[in-house]
Amino acid sequence: MNSFKHRHRQSDKAFTRERRLSFALLVVLIMRNSVKSLQNVVNEAMTWQEQPPVTASAYSQARYKLKHTAFIELNQDAVVQTQYGDGDYLRFWGFRVLAIDGSRITIPDNQAMREEFGTIAWANGLMPRPPCCTTY
Repeated sequence: MNSFKHRHRQSDKAFTRERRLSFALLVVLIMRNSVKSLQNVVNEAMTWQEQPPVTASAYSQARYKLKHTAFIELNQDAVVQTQYGDGDYLRFWGFRVLAIDGSRITIPDNQAMREEFGTIAWANGLMPRPPCCTTY
């Protein structure tokens, strides 16, 4: 886990001390993609860990220290290699059948994001809401 943690942190100082909101717990919380409020998600997690709660701000700050590449590697190792690494999977007429699930995600609303992804009309005006797809 340490080498994984070292590869996927934003700086050499990130995740060096043992905190209540650990690297592993942070990754799990992000992967859960809960629709609950941030503070409720963090409170639940701290209850599982039998730890005093941390603030939603602490969660956000810890999340900022994590590189997105952690999830790319997890997907590659946990899904792609596990499912398709040995070539032993079902085919339809010789082809692998995949399904794609798409949605729009919320990203920070700033000029750089608007230029990169464009905007769509939203309840609070125009916002960048790029598509996000998952292949199964």
